[in-house]
Amino acid sequence: MASPGQEQTVSAAPPAPIFRVARATPETAPLEDTAPSQIVVTSETGTTGSRKRSRAHFQASTPLTYSNLDPISTGLITLEDAESYFSTFFSGCDRYVPVFCPLSDSFESVRSRSSVLLSAICSVGCRILTGSESHHSRALNLHTQRIINAAVAAAPIPGMSWDCLETVQALLVRACYAPERSLLIALATRMALEIGLPEAYGDLCTRCLANPPTRSQGGSKCSDGSATAPGEVDENDATLMRKTRTWLHLVMMGQILHVDAGGPPGFRLRGAAQRCRVLINGPSSTGMDLYLISQVELNAIRARIYSTFSQYAQQRPREHDDDEIMEMLADARIDINVWFEDWTRIYEKHQTQMPWLSPNLAVQRCWADSMAMCAALKATGIEDVSAMSSAGKEILRMAKQALRQHLDIILEEPRLYLRDIRYAMDFVWAKNAFCYLLLLKLAVLLPEDGLHSSSVFNDDLIEKGRMLVDELSKSEGGLGGSARNNTASAYLHLIRVSIDKFSKAVRSWRQNNASHGLLGEPNALNDGEFSCPGPERANEPAKEGQHELESFVPEQFVFEWDFPGLTWFSSLAHETSWLDNMLGGVFDGSETFDMWGYTSQDYYAS
Repeated sequence: MASPGQEQTVSAAPPAPIFRVARATPETAPLEDTAPSQIVVTSETGTTGSRKRSRAHFQASTPLTYSNLDPISTGLITLEDAESYFSTFFSGCDRYVPVFCPLSDSFESVRSRSSVLLSAICSVGCRILTGSESHHSRALNLHTQRIINAAVAAAPIPGMSWDCLETVQALLVRACYAPERSLLIALATRMALEIGLPEAYGDLCTRCLANPPTRSQGGSKCSDGSATAPGEVDENDATLMRKTRTWLHLVMMGQILHVDAGGPPGFRLRGAAQRCRVLINGPSSTGMDLYLISQVELNAIRARIYSTFSQYAQQRPREHDDDEIMEMLADARIDINVWFEDWTRIYEKHQTQMPWLSPNLAVQRCWADSMAMCAALKATGIEDVSAMSSAGKEILRMAKQALRQHLDIILEEPRLYLRDIRYAMDFVWAKNAFCYLLLLKLAVLLPEDGLHSSSVFNDDLIEKGRMLVDELSKSEGGLGGSARNNTASAYLHLIRVSIDKFSKAVRSWRQNNASHGLLGEPNALNDGEFSCPGPERANEPAKEGQHELESFVPEQFVFEWDFPGLTWFSSLAHETSWLDNMLGGVFDGSETFDMWGYTSQDYYAS
């Protein structure tokens, strides 16, 4: 009942939200399933209504029109250049920001609806086409940053609102290709909640269940109850689907930043993530929606795995049960495998139109598997491989196998995964570099059984690493071949240096063993221990690698992402110290990149 002086409204209770934003509460406090609270503004007299704004000494300024922010109208770029950058974005970048529809998001439509979104799309397209160091790329990057700041800080005025779907989409585009991604995702989340994107997802799911397409009709029912003709889409459904795509991608990015960047939990799903599949057969769904929904599911699974092992580590800070950890890891791998098998069957119908779906799915499975194993080992609190139990070393071997499979898949002909990686967001470059680096480290910490097998395995890693560098080098620059992507360059140089150091270490082991009548690689017969015949030369590769890599520390790779496994070491294998120092010993605050002619500023230009 309303209190005196307040209006009384009668309405049906809203359904419980399917997605809930996690509040800043202690990890041990349960998050209750409650209906969303209604925000009511009351006047000083106690009546419900609009609060009259009092005069202030300061007033936020807002651009009067959208046209003065249009990069074409301002003369920043020509119409032809803008169309070229827009087309480049939709040649591959839309896979990593799958919030657009080819029917409603044409160049003319986007330009008429939002200068902010047009600038964000053209900025990324220009970076891909001309490189991040070109004049147009820098100018568009600065322009996009300014108008996004204006959109976030703008005060509402009649007939114009910056809080809209297109602004949220612009924030998402920017977040996928800029280092300040966490802040942009946080801003996008707040704006999405204000304009009701979570409610759009719930409404669309309800409509898809109530009005499924039938074979006889070939269509579905409109919001007024009439049936659509085959190929026609209800305008209300199309609008709901645009909002739903944006919300789901926002949820996925929040989960990635939580699991892979160490950010706070942003979203928790009420119920199984597989519920999103109800949208697959919706009248407005596209082939790209399959990829989006599969990624939402996978990252929900990964977030649950991450939470499981994190809670285990907090509950058992000093001791761990190998059997319990192995059981949790087995459950995690079952969930990942079920996800993979389900989506393999779903993707089969779209293999001809979208051949890149299957290799991407396989890569994602290897990534999820290896990160689950790394999270399991992290929960034990043991980083010294020589002190790990047999179960811990078995987990390491499984992770090594998953990473090796990851490398084989991305290099498999016709290399559909790497062919368009130039369009990939920064996270994809980071995780691919990390996977190869961790594989090199595990090859040293856990060599293959038998000297000959270890030698063949290491040679194969070096050869495939060089193949990986060659493929990534083709995508490092712009489409014209002369430009440079600073983000790609950072990770590509890291891979190159790692290959060189690993090759030198392998050659040194062989020389040491040959000089003492031994052949092959580190002695795998003694459970990971290394043969060090001469103390005067045993640490030579480590010292050499340490001195050369000391000044080359890509701080973006270490401080922006929180991938587990970088601090593993073996007290019996000093040969891995070059990689430990590079990945784990960077916390001395060094920002020197002079070895390759870069400064830390270069890594944030894109």
